[in-house]
Amino acid sequence: MSEAEIKKPVRVILVEDDLLQLDVLKLTLASDDDIEVVGAYSDPRKAYEDLDRSKPELLLTDIGLPGMTGIELIEMVKKKLPEIEIIALTVFEDIKTVFEAIKAGANGYLLKSSSAKDLLKAIKDIRAGGAPITPKIARAMLKDFQSKDDGGDTALSNREREILQEVEKGLGYKEVAETVNLSVHTVHWHIKNIFAKLHAKNKRDAISKAREKGIL
Repeated sequence: MSEAEIKKPVRVILVEDDLLQLDVLKLTLASDDDIEVVGAYSDPRKAYEDLDRSKPELLLTDIGLPGMTGIELIEMVKKKLPEIEIIALTVFEDIKTVFEAIKAGANGYLLKSSSAKDLLKAIKDIRAGGAPITPKIARAMLKDFQSKDDGGDTALSNREREILQEVEKGLGYKEVAETVNLSVHTVHWHIKNIFAKLHAKNKRDAISKAREKGIL
């Protein structure tokens, strides 16, 4: 991404069935010159139908929605627009929902208790290649990883194993992303999960431990 593209306001669509909350989100994002809200919806199906018109670069969506869940919306949008960034903004704190959102294609996960400042920062972070997660959720994820059995080739998902195999070949994250048809940010996210599951400090350590476990 060129410097000019980075400075260009990011095109964002919002999906939230609580109309008051939706208005608050619009006002919050409108206060930042680096963000352009190109769509605000209470109906997730309408948001999906309008993708060709709105041409969003980032989707900010609730999880508990009428008609379809936010998880389903994330998955559908990601299939239609593979390069889009997605942040789940929700009240759900359970790890199962978090992982379902991430698996569906979310690049970030924030609780609705997050401040306006945190929300705006998350959008900037995600554009810079980050994966913003509310600290409370991140801590719960770490505990979940640490509580799992550290052994066996079931530690990694098929997608994670595929990505690690490409990393083993010496490919950079951008090359891996092109090979497995994912965004660079999503590859970064999977790499973080791989490191956590294998208790690895870096790529070389992850490859070494994966070989020891018979994963590679």
